[in-house]
Amino acid sequence: MRALNSLLAVLVTLALFGLAMEGGLRLIGRGPAVTLNRYDPVTGWSKVPGLEAGRRTSEYTVEFAFNSVGLREDPSVTPERLDPEALRVLCLGDSFVLGFGVQRQDHFVDLLEAALRATGRPAEVVNVGTEGWSTDQQVAWLETYGAAWSPDLVLLPYENDLFWNTQEQYLRFPKPRYGEDGLREPRPLADPGPRPLRDRSALLGLLPGGGARPPLIEVEGHTLLAEHGVLLEGGGPRQGDITARTRGCLRAVARWSTAEDTLVTVVPLPSHSAIEERYASEVFGPRVLDGLARSAWDPERPLELLFTLAAEAGLPTHDLRPALEASLASGGRPYHEVDWHFSPEGSRVVARSLLEAVDASGALPPATGTVPEVLATAASPNGRPTWPLWYLALTLGLATAYRRAYPDESTPRAALQVAGLLALVFTVALGGSALLALLPPAAASLLGATLLAALLGFCAWKLGDRLGTITELVSAFVRRGHWYLMPLVVVLLTVGSLLVVAASSPLVAPFIYTLF
Repeated sequence: MRALNSLLAVLVTLALFGLAMEGGLRLIGRGPAVTLNRYDPVTGWSKVPGLEAGRRTSEYTVEFAFNSVGLREDPSVTPERLDPEALRVLCLGDSFVLGFGVQRQDHFVDLLEAALRATGRPAEVVNVGTEGWSTDQQVAWLETYGAAWSPDLVLLPYENDLFWNTQEQYLRFPKPRYGEDGLREPRPLADPGPRPLRDRSALLGLLPGGGARPPLIEVEGHTLLAEHGVLLEGGGPRQGDITARTRGCLRAVARWSTAEDTLVTVVPLPSHSAIEERYASEVFGPRVLDGLARSAWDPERPLELLFTLAAEAGLPTHDLRPALEASLASGGRPYHEVDWHFSPEGSRVVARSLLEAVDASGALPPATGTVPEVLATAASPNGRPTWPLWYLALTLGLATAYRRAYPDESTPRAALQVAGLLALVFTVALGGSALLALLPPAAASLLGATLLAALLGFCAWKLGDRLGTITELVSAFVRRGHWYLMPLVVVLLTVGSLLVVAASSPLVAPFIYTLF
């Protein structure tokens, strides 16, 4: 019986340690990302109906709310509630169309709808964008569900997903695929089941290796993601298959367009590198392409391939590059600097350009009004940072508590001491987060794990001989089988150890005292 109780004591101790680490990592923003998608038998995955979730980076905060059919749209935007008098435009695509980087009021899909209505054309512009989708999934959705929406016009924007048109799987999810003849492969898409535990845990996510990883290629001694092979001269090792299958996707779109008597315009979405040379040579090449020489790759290649294949299929196209380049030339920042998606400003540029494409298509009636000011004015604030509010609230609360604990201390001095302490903590925390955001995901994860290990090692070094005492105390409780006392023992020892480290090191003292 004592052996069983001792085992329980060990398990309780380990569980408490794991929970504390899990909670701490989530508290500092290192928790696992909330998944927006679920398995879908047609497209491989689709958005979760009714889900409300957010994504936050060093550059933006975005909230997603999906309606009952899994679209980032108002609840009324469903096939059953269509307004028969309204014009209807479908926007298909990946995370660019879904709207990463912008709130809905700044997203080009919603802005295009507002512009059409302001110019005398009551319209519904429907956002079908889904994170990670490639061309074949957009086409599969269009063939299966498109007719139910009775669209007057379909815009089919891309990002650089040409490589994924050749694959049967994206990470852990299956996906459809088209042959060069424009026919979808008759292959069932198996449900991969729930996400593995390591993808749902902040602590396990720090471990190296494991989980599905995108395929890689070696180019001139540099390791690249295989999807970036299309940037290389000759199109990389899978260019033939990429061209054939993307041609098949566009042939399928053209066939659907004819059958449904609906105009489809192909609008390739340029990458940041295709618009700004500084970003290409100073950021994307060194950080994403492993330092591959700038002369060895060209961000225009995927776009030109898409324009060529669309023309072969008889589909009209629209080029967003002139509008985005004009914005950049006038001092604008159409893309985020770290994240690769459009900024609110860039989304407005895209909306204005798409309005021109719609007008040129002839699929909708001519405008009877002027372009709304919403497309010409500055973008609304995109997720104001919340840290100043937290800083002020913590300063006020801690200064008040400090003043009450030490009534002989003057109020201004107490406030200055607390404000300075918190300023140091916030500077290191926010600066560290910004640094991690600048790194590739794999490097950021490795650096985060290294810093955590270094911090734990530093605490162990500062505790010194006290670690032997702590170990002996925990061992005594384990040997006696007092597993029910382990939560209290672990909490007391943890608090005591942190206070010892804080008292012996001015380097980490501000963070520990702020924690308390």
